[in-house]
Amino acid sequence: MLLINHYGLKLQEAEARDFLYANLRSFLFGEGEAADIDTSKEGSVDWPG
Repeated sequence: MLLINHYGLKLQEAEARDFLYANLRSFLFGEGEAADIDTSKEGSVDWPG
């Protein structure tokens, strides 16, 4: 879910699915390299309300 939101993936596009599948294989089976995710701003969103 993090990859879909972080990269704004549109899963109806073949390139987005390929990217997601490659990262899932990397995470689950240790195949290939996973995409880097910048988590430096994690938790810093100020929601109005």
